[in-house]
Order: sequence, then C-alpha cells, then structure tokens
Amino acid sequence: MEMMGIERRLSTPYHAQSNRMMERFNGTLKNRLHKLTADKPHTWDKLIPAVLFAFREIPYTTTGYPPFTLMYGRQVRGPADIIADICSGTDNIVEEYTFVHDYANRLYQDITKACEIAAENAKTKLAEYRETRSSHTRYREFSKGDKVLILLPQDGNNLFMRYQGPYIIRKVANDNNYVCQVGKKILKLIMPTCSRNLRNDNLSRLTQQCHSSKMMM
Repeated sequence: MEMMGIERRLSTPYHAQSNRMMERFNGTLKNRLHKLTADKPHTWDKLIPAVLFAFREIPYTTTGYPPFTLMYGRQVRGPADIIADICSGTDNIVEEYTFVHDYANRLYQDITKACEIAAENAKTKLAEYRETRSSHTRYREFSKGDKVLILLPQDGNNLFMRYQGPYIIRKVANDNNYVCQVGKKILKLIMPTCSRNLRNDNLSRLTQQCHSSKMMM
C-alpha cells in the first residue's frame, strides 16, 4: 500500500457521520437515486451500478479529473463513447506498444502526473471552499431542555428525509453532539441533523411546516 501511495484511515463501521467525505458521497448518491426512482422507488438497488459508473466517469470539480482516470490512468469508455466510435468508424480502444514495459512506464507517468495535478486542484478548491463557508457559517449551540427538530427518515425510507419533532435535548455530550429522546429511543445526534432551537412563539408554525415538507438526503 505504501508503494502505491495509499494511506489507510479508519472510521467507525456503518457510521458514515464520522467520515465527512463518505457522508457527502452518500448524500449525493441518495439524491441521484431519488431522481431516477421517482416513479418506482423500490427499484433503487438495481440502479446503483449505473449511478456509480456515472460517478467514476464524470470529472470532479475539486480534482478536475474523473475518479476512473486517477485510478487507471486513462479515460473510461462509456456506452455513449462506444456508440460514437461505431457511428464514426474510429477505433480508440487501445494504443499499440511494442513492449509491455513501455506500456507500464507510460501508464505510471500518466497516473503520477494526473495525481499531482489533481492534488494541486484539490488544494486550491479546498481553500476556496473554506473561505466561502467561513463567511456564511453561523455557530449553533443548544442546551439541555431545548426543543429541536431532527432530520429523520420518512416512513422507513432512507431516500426521503424530513425534520420531525419537536424533541427535547436530554444531554449535551460535547460541542457537536446531543442526546435526544425520540419516542422510546435515545438518539445521539451531531449538529447538522438538528434544526434551530424552537421557542414557544414559533413552535407550532415550524412544526406544521416540517410535517408538510420533505427533504432528500
């Protein structure tokens, strides 16, 4: 793994909230599955391979490269590319090499160069993101006894999320974690899943709005 430049990082199993990149990916994946399965929501699992292929084929804004290119050192040929080659009579499937080591050296150079450029692009985009987010971020803090709305799956469907409640915060674990009682369950929540503190004057109005609205996540 070290020879290939891979760094092993561990996170809590089956708890995507502890890995911000994985949580963001899951949100985007659910959003795309939701759009594709609007008419037939129970077929979402059959579309996962196609959606993942689209992820790997499209260049990321952060790196400027598709994940497939960074992994294999070449562009992926999707169905549209194959059809275009057939219609135009061209063949861009492979590039001829006299020796295997020539291909290996060329592949190594392409992957190394692509990864270096992707790392620089990611560093630039990350700095821009931090600057933009810090200028619009407002720190939220809750206390024990506060009534909050919690982002939960709707009717057991994880593709549909909405704020439900209000629920009372029973304990403040630390700056970003709270313990709330949802029915008979005790939930430990992180900040992004909680809405603002609800006061008596706007409690009924916000609760009614949340019951009538849905959110994808």
